[in-house]
Amino acid sequence: MLAVDAGTHMAGIIRILEEHSSRSSFTKESVASASENASGNGPIAKKSSPFLGANLPYDTPRGNAAYVTRELVSTYLITHPHLDHLSGFVINTACFTQTECPKRLAALPSTIEAIKTHIFNDIIWPNLSDEESGVGLVTYQRLPEAALEYVEVCNGLSVQAWPVSHGHCMRSHHHRGSQTYQGKDGMTMNRSPGGSRKRMCVYDSAVYFIRDDATAKEVMMWGDVEPGLFPSPLVELWRSVCFAAPAGLFYFLIFASCDRFDIVIAKEPPCLESCSCKVQ
Repeated sequence: MLAVDAGTHMAGIIRILEEHSSRSSFTKESVASASENASGNGPIAKKSSPFLGANLPYDTPRGNAAYVTRELVSTYLITHPHLDHLSGFVINTACFTQTECPKRLAALPSTIEAIKTHIFNDIIWPNLSDEESGVGLVTYQRLPEAALEYVEVCNGLSVQAWPVSHGHCMRSHHHRGSQTYQGKDGMTMNRSPGGSRKRMCVYDSAVYFIRDDATAKEVMMWGDVEPGLFPSPLVELWRSVCFAAPAGLFYFLIFASCDRFDIVIAKEPPCLESCSCKVQ
């Protein structure tokens, strides 16, 4: 099982399981049975559990959430290292001590470097990784940026990673960011054609194309994104979508977190105008 980001993680799994608290909803049996609601207005059908078929072994949501985290989730695909996308993973590492193999943390190289430097550094949190004399409960997988090939991140699922802008840093400095370099005065310079003006450092997030290797179907998962670098990286990203969609290789399931969704979706780049499938 693959988890995309882990800001709350186990707490979120517990909430989902509490909403499907009947044990029958965790098995392969039908979940179409109905129950009378509290107001007596008639039957309401139970929701189908997201963990249908997982055969969760415990009677309580908390016990089953620990089981999902410990036994079922093998890989965490992190879009960027802000705490609201990472803190659940860090706190829940207590569940990793009894697993058969290390949990895989897959991300862009800059995200992994930030996690190594600022989280698993034996100061903020023990070094639980298998690098630099860590204890080996977590292994890092550095994903290539905007590469054409897909990289397997867990059994049956492969990923293509695209860096996107999460906005500009508040300070004039260089630390990460895919399209900047540091000038003599501490400001960063735009390396794009004709882009000699000074600007703030870009903070990278990521968009992931996640592919089911058995069917070649894909979903598109966005981390936090802002219009700081629009349009150039996003245009290339949407061109990739246009290539896959007419061939029937892409499910238009797009999960995005951003303050200006109109910048990302509504202002379609020119390549989508000729694409047979528009973004809805």
